[in-house]
Amino acid sequence: MPVPPSQVLREPNWEGVTAGLTSLSTAFVWGSILLALVVIALAGGWGYLVRGWAKDEAAKVAKEIMDGWLATEAPRILREGRDLLKPPAKPLDSAAADKEADKFGDVAG
Repeated sequence: MPVPPSQVLREPNWEGVTAGLTSLSTAFVWGSILLALVVIALAGGWGYLVRGWAKDEAAKVAKEIMDGWLATEAPRILREGRDLLKPPAKPLDSAAADKEADKFGDVAG
């Protein structure tokens, strides 16, 4: 049975098509906004956690470095400067004072 020409050439319902596409695009926009908010919240939480981990790790490394420095360098510095901390046993004449001044300069760098 042949199809009558009036049904073959019938125009689509453009109002329905535009309403459907409009609602679809609105759903995409709201979904994108919601997804962006979730991603921002998760990124902020992750950054807060990483900051805490980095702070703990930095404190641990700094403590190890300071312990090593106090064990090796600090005693050497104190031994080198020990003579500078002692007052002279007797008043110095100008030649001895010059020697002491040179010694201060050498230790100071």
